[in-house]
Amino acid sequence: MVLRINYSRTILQLVLVLLALSSSHAARRYRRHKTGPSQESLMKAAERRCAQLQCSDLDQYQRQACIFKCISGRCYDVVFGQDEIEEGEFLDERIKVFKQCYRNPNFDSRTMS
Repeated sequence: MVLRINYSRTILQLVLVLLALSSSHAARRYRRHKTGPSQESLMKAAERRCAQLQCSDLDQYQRQACIFKCISGRCYDVVFGQDEIEEGEFLDERIKVFKQCYRNPNFDSRTMS
């Protein structure tokens, strides 16, 4: 009977230690991802700021180019440099590349397929 009680107690202690370790690991992982604003939210904030402060008096197509230049002149040059935005242009793919450039300071468009 004494052995059975010690065995049960040992299992209980082991379970409690494992629960403590797993909750501690989950808490650390959660905090690591919440250390600051995401690149996406930073870019959206920059887009709003640029739209209001620098590009508000332009027409729709000039305004979009102005916003991209304001957010990141380097990425604008990489993505749109030789091929400016044209009226009616479908920009989804170029916006995706612009966002990749914005998130990665070492981005090189030549590595894109």
